[in-house]
Amino acid sequence: MSFYPVAVNQVLAKIQQSTPVKVEETTPGFVQRHDGDAEWFLLESDTQQDHQLFEWLQANFEWIVGLNAADFAIIYVRHDPYKGVWLHYLPTDEYAPGCHQLTAW
Repeated sequence: MSFYPVAVNQVLAKIQQSTPVKVEETTPGFVQRHDGDAEWFLLESDTQQDHQLFEWLQANFEWIVGLNAADFAIIYVRHDPYKGVWLHYLPTDEYAPGCHQLTAW
């Protein structure tokens, strides 16, 4: 994985330690999407459907992100082309932190 800010590494580690999830990257060392200084991670589970993974992450959001709640969003997109559960690191106020569901993106 790439070198991310400490908060990103901590959040990814908590997610991966607490629920079976893969962090999808396009190629080793690069995140799925990059938006300026913001990072996007597609989270996938072999044991849970996307909506179940999102519900678990939403219920545990404060525990997962800790004091960095203002810096992260978890977004569940129900339909293609960006279908899935996304973790977004928000170093700016361009996006709202917290948990969100979208029909399409």
